[in-house]
Amino acid sequence: MSNRDKTIYYLFLITIASTSLYVVFRNLPPIIGSFRFFWAPATLLIVLLSKPDIYFNKPLINVLGFGILVLGALQYTFWQYMTDWTRNVLLEHFYNLSVFTVISTFLISERKFYLWGKISKLGFFFVLITLIGTNIGLNMDPLVVRNSAGGLSPVQEQVAKMTGSAGYGYAQAFVLLIPILVYYIKFRKLFFFSRRILVIVLILVLITLFRAQVFGNVLVALAILILSFGGSKRGKTIFSTDCIFFHYIYSKNNIRRLFPLFEWLF
Repeated sequence: MSNRDKTIYYLFLITIASTSLYVVFRNLPPIIGSFRFFWAPATLLIVLLSKPDIYFNKPLINVLGFGILVLGALQYTFWQYMTDWTRNVLLEHFYNLSVFTVISTFLISERKFYLWGKISKLGFFFVLITLIGTNIGLNMDPLVVRNSAGGLSPVQEQVAKMTGSAGYGYAQAFVLLIPILVYYIKFRKLFFFSRRILVIVLILVLITLFRAQVFGNVLVALAILILSFGGSKRGKTIFSTDCIFFHYIYSKNNIRRLFPLFEWLF
């Protein structure tokens, strides 16, 4: 690996860690531990200096178009009554999406797939560490994830900082692990861990989603789990069944009947 590749590799890796390995970066000094104000700008700058034409590639143009549409046109037409909180969230999503699109576009255009593989492997470990830390945090305060959407109390802030527990949005992203884990489990594909360990990780993901008490995530996770194990050949049938089942739960408010079960389990 050349010195240039090493610099890019470590920068990209730390940038991804700053958004996924909370137990470390929440305990660093404010600037050094900040994705928004330090690592993301550093990534954008190094790519600009190394390969500026990345910013004119189609993926970045598409992201820019998304920003113009959502933060520009819609904000002043159909969405003119949106709150400042919603506006800030949309801006943050656009910023985050831009940074990671730059990273992926750079690695693809430079054909640095081996770097992407190394970063992805360590990124998976970062998420796994945060998954474990989240369960430790939920043992200390069952609402540390749920309340992060509206603001944590000082005690909850200390719990989140000490354990590196996931926030509300991060916990939602745990759902994305389900189809990946099911694929490697179901088809016995080679992965970082053995099939047995992957089953344990999948169970841990589901337990964490239940314990986080964000039941919209639970319903989505169950639907994705059923679709993933069902496979593409029966996808339409399973999807239709999922829609009917979860519509029934929602319309009849039957989810409340499941609460005692959740409390008994967790």
